[in-house]
Amino acid sequence: MIAVNLSKKYGKKQALRGINFEMGQECVGLLGPNGAGKTTLIKCLAGFINPSSGEVVSSTGGARLKIGYLPQHFSFLPNLTVWESLTFLEILEKINRAAMDDEITSVMDLTNLSDYRDVRVKALSGGTLRRLGIAQALLGNPDTVFLDEPTAGLDIEERGKLKSVLSRTKEKCGLLIATHLIEDIAGLCDRVFVLKEGHLIFSGKIEEMHLFAAKRICISEDESPLGLGGIASGSSFADGKGAYRFVMPNASSDYTAEPTIEEGYLALLHGFRD
Repeated sequence: MIAVNLSKKYGKKQALRGINFEMGQECVGLLGPNGAGKTTLIKCLAGFINPSSGEVVSSTGGARLKIGYLPQHFSFLPNLTVWESLTFLEILEKINRAAMDDEITSVMDLTNLSDYRDVRVKALSGGTLRRLGIAQALLGNPDTVFLDEPTAGLDIEERGKLKSVLSRTKEKCGLLIATHLIEDIAGLCDRVFVLKEGHLIFSGKIEEMHLFAAKRICISEDESPLGLGGIASGSSFADGKGAYRFVMPNASSDYTAEPTIEEGYLALLHGFRD
């Protein structure tokens, strides 16, 4: 899949601004704060909305890619069971009846839903409902699956289970995972794209992002670095004393602490570059 100078405008609001990238069968994280344009980009890539300019083309020589999609807010007919829900969607997709049961069983196994076969949708927890959302996105053996904020509203245990499912899923197809939380994609994605105000400001390995905060981490006993333009990135307390971490706008050899990936992400978003 190749995005060529992709832009999208809603009235006077420019949601996407000349996005260019190429994505193969890999796992890519799409990072950015709320309002950065992540959902708009996914909808353009998936064909749900048309870009104002630019285009999305297949990298497979003209053949149209098969896609799966999990929207940010996923729900389904509440009185159907998990098995009935997937069967209904298979019928809509006109999947071969002989292969239907095998495919549903396969995606349920992959997403840890086998024990919920006869549970109604309305009785599922938030995390289990998201797994059902991923299962429906995998029906039909898509080339690429788009997941929009898949961990939204989940507690830490459910997020851990979902990340395990995504780790297995990426072996079957390409994944594009939109999130504003680095921990959702750390150790999972091959690459990461960072969006800010509709601009693609970074494309590369997630481990490389800490470099944006190199020689910028100030550790202080108080919050005085805020007055110098620092961005608070963490704190710890021991024996009644605090140690505050800040990402500073200007690099200095006086700042020797090793930055985290999250701190590099903060530096990138705030434009702290030499």
